Amino acid sequence: MKLGGMVAGALLMATVPALAQDGGQQWIAGWTRPMMAASEVRNGPGPDTTVRAQVLVTAGGPQIRLRFSNAFGTGPLLVHQVRAAIAPEPGRDLIDPATARPVTFNGAAFVQIPPGADYLSDPVPLPVSAGGTVAITYHLPQAAETISSVPQNMVFTTFGTVAGDPATLPASTPGDRLPVLSGVHVEGGRCARTIAAIGDSITAHGGGTLTGTDRWTEVLATRLRAQPGMAGWSIVNLGISGGRVAKHDTGQAATARFERDVLSQPGLATVLVFEGVNDIGKLSREEAVTRESRTRTVAAIIEGYRQMIARAHDRGVRIVGITILPFRDTRTYRSDTLAEEDRQAVNAWIRAPGHFDAVIDLDPALTDPARPGYLLPSVDRGDGLHPSPTGQAVLGQAIPLAPLGAPVPGCS
Repeated sequence: MKLGGMVAGALLMATVPALAQDGGQQWIAGWTRPMMAASEVRNGPGPDTTVRAQVLVTAGGPQIRLRFSNAFGTGPLLVHQVRAAIAPEPGRDLIDPATARPVTFNGAAFVQIPPGADYLSDPVPLPVSAGGTVAITYHLPQAAETISSVPQNMVFTTFGTVAGDPATLPASTPGDRLPVLSGVHVEGGRCARTIAAIGDSITAHGGGTLTGTDRWTEVLATRLRAQPGMAGWSIVNLGISGGRVAKHDTGQAATARFERDVLSQPGLATVLVFEGVNDIGKLSREEAVTRESRTRTVAAIIEGYRQMIARAHDRGVRIVGITILPFRDTRTYRSDTLAEEDRQAVNAWIRAPGHFDAVIDLDPALTDPARPGYLLPSVDRGDGLHPSPTGQAVLGQAIPLAPLGAPVPGCS
């Protein structure tokens, strides 16, 4: 498939920022999820619950550390009885007990996290492989006020505390709501770096399998592992279904969560921004679609991009824009000729030199050449908006690697 113009701006190759190193080792983000207030997420676990989360890490290393979040809490949050182990069968409540390790916080078996804070665990000597699955088990005495959504059947819960490291939790229930666990960091080598992708449902799940292993971010991570000089890089998925650039919807606006969710990731080298379709489409749900309201909406998206670009550059982080995909005639929200004009206006700004450090133009890769503005039938999940599993694979394969950043010198 031809991807004309897709690498626009790729020659603006920024050097990978220098990162703090200790004996050639450093922490990178192996897995992460953006958090929301529990009031926005249905069917979260209640109090006195043991949680077992399966997380797919996109980078390997000799040890890990965990990040727990009380970002939306109104009071202190107690987390204890935390254990980490290898999960041999993703999507099934099963660990290898021989790999189980205790997780501590300054040597203690518990931690109390103040409202609004994120805390890190001590390093855990658990070797993990890139593309492997780690199970994190922990007990929450009270119901969490900070939670995320994850692919179905990647979280298992049971009532009460659980002693030891059972291969399967007693009377566990599968689900897709994950309280307070927001990250798994991996100790990488000198060549390791983090790429963070912020987006909406097309990034968060967008038609992939139940375990999420075929989302475009995981497809891209597999390609990175085979690339000389980038084999130690990870890519973490920070998509929120329904998310917008400039307005709170399902979770905070991208501009509101950019510091906590994106720029706080360890070893961060590059940010991919793939968001804006919901800002355009949902206008009709909130006010009359007029020339003035459309102009304000497009301007708000562009200003949101500008703000994220400035903040990333302040941290010495490369930031790459991805064009908004076609969505004509979806029944999800407005998708008429005027909405298509607004999409084209935003995409024109993304493509223009001098804004993002590089541009990945995925629009041509998924547009039906016989019907401009529409998704290709072969990649459409069926709603005219979301790529299917096949479309997710096309996205992950279509992204050129050059705009992601320069390989670290001396790394193969």
